[in-house]
Amino acid sequence: MPVLRIHAQWRDNERALLKDMSITAAEMLSAAGAHEINPSSKITRPDLPFTNGNARMGRDPKTSVLNAHNQAHDAKNCLLRMAPAWLLRRV
Repeated sequence: MPVLRIHAQWRDNERALLKDMSITAAEMLSAAGAHEINPSSKITRPDLPFTNGNARMGRDPKTSVLNAHNQAHDAKNCLLRMAPAWLLRRV
């Protein structure tokens, strides 16, 4: 039986992206009034930029997990970040 194998590693570009993301996040938090912000570009999970699930968006809870606002149909207080969401196209 064929098995999918994915090999991923951190390279200079991923390290630079992580550093930029931590600085940008700290700037946004500061602008929002947060205090004691400690940005870090330390790699704690080697799979961090490569891990991404998916969840179908749609109006019908029988055929999708999320509504148009990335809220779970079954739990309105559960919101997902944008990356895992994908739209259900009408054919």
